[in-house]
Amino acid sequence: MRVVPQIDTVTLWSELVGILERAEESYYGEGISQLDHALQTARLASEAAASADEITAALLHDIGLMVEDTTQTAPLGAPNHEEIGARFLEDRGFGPGVVSLVREHVSAKRYLIWRDRRYAEKLSEASQQTLEMQGGPMTDAEAEKFARSPAFRARLRLRAWDDRAKVEGLKVATLSEYRDTVLEHLARAS
Repeated sequence: MRVVPQIDTVTLWSELVGILERAEESYYGEGISQLDHALQTARLASEAAASADEITAALLHDIGLMVEDTTQTAPLGAPNHEEIGARFLEDRGFGPGVVSLVREHVSAKRYLIWRDRRYAEKLSEASQQTLEMQGGPMTDAEAEKFARSPAFRARLRLRAWDDRAKVEGLKVATLSEYRDTVLEHLARAS
């Protein structure tokens, strides 16, 4: 069993805010910043009356791009940013409801392309470009296994929010408006 060090939630929230606020740079080929993308994704989850886990995962799904600077070596981000992000969150005490969604949001893209090749045409140009480094469409065996997960529908919802959260100039909530939701998840996870 993995031992997670206890980090008080105020300190952890401050760390997350610091990481997200530094993410003002362009979001790898998109017309918005990483912070805007995170806030837009969380907004879509909130508007869908999603659970605290889903809203938290929506806000933090790309944290792996923000904690590991790969702009010099990988202009479209870390090829395994979903795993980097999942480990980062797990190490800080986030529960499986968030960690799993973060870990599988790229798999959901690969699944949707396996299911319908036209889905790729709906992706942003940057998301289409990253697809190859992320493994391309799933194989039949991968897709069958992915679809059997109890979190299957939640993973597809997060992917849909992720895909839609790239609107230039959209006014969104501030990070502070998600504080209670993230802390609620952490309280349940500990």
